[in-house]
Amino acid sequence: MWAVVQYSTVGSNPTDIVSGDVDNDGDFDVVVANEGTNTVSILLMDIGGLFEDELVIEVGNEPSSVELLDYDGDSDLDLAIIATNDAGQRVVMVYRNDTSLNPNQNITFALEQELDEGLSPILLGSGELDGDAADDLVTIVTGPSFRGVPQLAIRSIPNSVCVGDIDQNNVIDVVDLLALISTWGTEAGDINGDGTTDVEDLLLLISGWGLCP
Repeated sequence: MWAVVQYSTVGSNPTDIVSGDVDNDGDFDVVVANEGTNTVSILLMDIGGLFEDELVIEVGNEPSSVELLDYDGDSDLDLAIIATNDAGQRVVMVYRNDTSLNPNQNITFALEQELDEGLSPILLGSGELDGDAADDLVTIVTGPSFRGVPQLAIRSIPNSVCVGDIDQNNVIDVVDLLALISTWGTEAGDINGDGTTDVEDLLLLISGWGLCP
């Protein structure tokens, strides 16, 4: 018989759960989507095999399906979740795992991209589907172009994402530098996910200067 080993507190109305090694320590952690509080709870496993208190990340409204995958090819697990954005549309929100950029902080995620706008995504999955050794993101959508009939949307994730390429033209140059400087002190140009555009973000941008790999 299964026996309860531990109870953990998460947000209200949890809707989905996924496990994976979020902090790259070799243990499986748990991520829970909380529809009632518009948050994601991250439960890290400690060295004793028990889960620590939840780390809370605010996401879009009414988060539902959640998935972990290496979106940016940097060997850590990023977060994809279906939620409602500021425009009131259900989208897939991809949050980049920036924990390695902030070694003195807790787990850090930064919103990287919103996908499937207008397609009404309802379920997420991931796997290595095209033989390139990179994770692929699978979404079940019911958008108007499909007349309400559920369809699979398979998105091949690039082998790497160029951190600092603000205008996403596959090169880090003076345009990206000026864009970062124009948002100095705000969250808008934040690269490392600490909530502020500052000198650490500037150094990250400069370190990747030139063509993206």
